[in-house]
Amino acid sequence: MLPDGKAAVIALAAADVICGGTLFLLKMENFRAAPAVGRVRKVRAASKPALLIPRYLGRYLLEKKAYIFSTLFIIGFAVFFALNAEKMGMGAACGLGMAAISVNSPVSTMISSNRGLDRKLDSLPAKTERFFVPFGVVLFCFYLVCFGLFLTAFGIGGGTTAVRYLIAAPIFAAEGAFLTSFLENRYPIKNWKTEADLTHNPRKYILPLVLMTEAAVLGLI
Repeated sequence: MLPDGKAAVIALAAADVICGGTLFLLKMENFRAAPAVGRVRKVRAASKPALLIPRYLGRYLLEKKAYIFSTLFIIGFAVFFALNAEKMGMGAACGLGMAAISVNSPVSTMISSNRGLDRKLDSLPAKTERFFVPFGVVLFCFYLVCFGLFLTAFGIGGGTTAVRYLIAAPIFAAEGAFLTSFLENRYPIKNWKTEADLTHNPRKYILPLVLMTEAAVLGLI
């Protein structure tokens, strides 16, 4: 028999691998814009046009090395922090570790950092329904994979993976996706000059503060 909670962690990790592999295998050749300036090219969607934006964003996330390295670093830091916090007797260590993963600047400012995309979205009719809802779906999958990797590493490292944190993972992922999509839609960062301006913008701390507050309350249960 596996220790308490370990079987669920392994199952969640397997789901993460399947989800990540699916995103990796998605193709975008049919959705690339024409390079010629001023020329309008019809976009040929595949059999399911509704999946165009999720496929594009999923591929975009996987192609950007900064997003991958930043995410892996933050997950590693969160695991290190949570393991040490639990050894010190902090009951909310696991939840706070998951919340710390949301401090992911490249993902939280993904639209703001791309001025060209931001300008195009400003002129897109019904941009919330046509872009930011699918954007939120992709972010939900992204955060869920991150939390799954964290819980797996945390459990392997000897941390306590209580059932409540396995339940909280998809909830945190949904909240992270919603808040990130909402902030990028309604309050994009416009007045930045360098990447450091995006990294140090106070807006990126809204989501971590919300999740850390919830994690602290969860630790009292």
